[in-house]
Formats: sequence, structure tokens, C-alpha cells
Amino acid sequence: MSIIQVTDTVAEMHVDDSTPTSGTPISTPCMDLLGYSCDPSAAPNIAQEVVPEVPEMIPISAVFPPEIRNPIFDYILTDIPSAFCVHEDVMKENSLTDSTDSMIQPFLYRLHRLADFDHLAYYECASVLVARSSFEISYEEDMIYFETFLLTLPQDCGFARVSELHFPRFSQQACTWARANEIMDFCYQMPNLAEVSITIFADTALQGNPPIQEGEHLVFHNSPLRLRPLHEVAAALELGQLAHLPSLKKLTIICDFRYALRRVPIGFALDIGIWLAVAAFGRQPTVRGVRVSWTDLQMDGTVVVTLDIFRR
Repeated sequence: MSIIQVTDTVAEMHVDDSTPTSGTPISTPCMDLLGYSCDPSAAPNIAQEVVPEVPEMIPISAVFPPEIRNPIFDYILTDIPSAFCVHEDVMKENSLTDSTDSMIQPFLYRLHRLADFDHLAYYECASVLVARSSFEISYEEDMIYFETFLLTLPQDCGFARVSELHFPRFSQQACTWARANEIMDFCYQMPNLAEVSITIFADTALQGNPPIQEGEHLVFHNSPLRLRPLHEVAAALELGQLAHLPSLKKLTIICDFRYALRRVPIGFALDIGIWLAVAAFGRQPTVRGVRVSWTDLQMDGTVVVTLDIFRR
């Protein structure tokens, strides 16, 4: 007697040995409920029939050696500017409404597809971009934004590759001792930082006057111009800590007096440069010498003092 046992997925035919059968036994293949054989070797490969085979993408780093990859990265970065205003990127990201778009790495909008293809090539290309670019930090949120971006890269591709920073609102960013130390700590994370420029506004130099806001004028009557002592200005802005940057080779100090009706003496700006050269950099054992130069931009109302630091 033949017994058919049906389970949830497979119907099998069993032969009861207790019942005698006549003739040659019939071999019935095991079939599932859809009519396919239960034999794995006979089952059709549905994945190959439905999904076409996608050719494997070979990473750039696996094909080209470094001496060939670098010219490729230079070509990729040809149309990308070498100077970035971080605040503009912050405003662009804040204006994005799509949550997926907001995850695109800042400064590397044209490179985010490269990360999907080859992470090593992405990191190398990003490090080339960071090393050849200057970054302008205007507000505290810019500093946090830029630091967050660098944390997405390996140490040798991010912080270690930054070589040039500009702080166009330095005296206003470093308005308190804590804020000034935050800026210095931010710079200390970049061991190869070679060039820094800071802007000091007139209200930092003036004593006994209300602070000057951008776009406003501070009226001085016939009273003599009172300037803060130089050591107070240097201490308030933590200027002496700039001398501890191990790779700094050029420091530019821009004294912006455009919003003061009476010009701050040029000597004040020059004295800041001389104080840094003697009292700050001159005490560093790795510094061989410092050259101080200055430029008075009469029409623009600014004085630019440049310190060239020569290392041992």
C-alpha cells in the first residue's frame, strides 16, 4: 500500500514494506508543491536568471601606484578652488532640506561619489585637497564644522594635512579668554600648520571706548586717543600661544582700523609684531630668527604686519 505524506512544503511518497507489491517498483522523484524537484542539483538557479551579473569595479588604489594616483587626483581637483570660506559651507548646509544631502562631506561635494567607489582613493584625494587649500574660519560654528569634517578623515589625511588658516574676525572670536584658548587648541591639533593670518579690529586697541561693530563708526572728539597697553592686548587675545605652533613659518597680523574715524597709529600694529618676534617666538629653542615687515594700506585703513619665522 502506498502512503503519501504531505507536510507544509514537501509531499513525499513512501512505500509500506508490509504490503506486498507486484511487478517492478516505480521510482518517483521527490517533488515540492510547486512541481520542482527536491534535488538541489536539479533546481534552477533563479538568481542567475533574474539578476544580471554586475562587473566588479576595481578600486583605483589597487590598479595604480601612488606616483600615478597623485596626478589623477590633481586632475580631479583642477576645478575645485584652493581657498574655502568655511562659513559659506555652513550656510549652504543649513539651507539643505534633504537629510541625505546634508550628509555630504563639506568642501568635498564633488568627491563624495569617489567614497562609494574606493575609500582609499577618497581619503588620498581629500588629503591632497586639504594640503593645497587655505581655510577661512570666521565664527565659532565654522571651527566646529571644520573640525567635524577633519574627524571623518584619518589623522594623516585630515588634521596633519592642514597647512594654512585665516581668521578674519580673530579679535571678535577671541573676545574672552576661554574663546581665545579654544582657537589655540583648535590650531594645536594641526602639527603641520605653516601659515596663519589673524585680523585685529580697532576696538581691541582702544581703551575706555565702547566696542566697535562692523559697519559702524566710533566718534572720537578732541580727547586724546587712548590705547591699551600692548601686554594687555597680547594677553587678552592669547597671542603668545601662537609661538607654540611647531611648524608655523608665516604669521600675518592685519590691524583693521576702517571703522574708527581717527586712525590708530601704525606703531601700535608694528609693536605687536615686534613683541611677538622677541617675547614669544624669540624664546622658542626651535626658532633661529624672525623677520618683521609691515605694509600700510592708506586707502583701506588697514596695517598688515608679517612675521617670517625661520626654524632651526
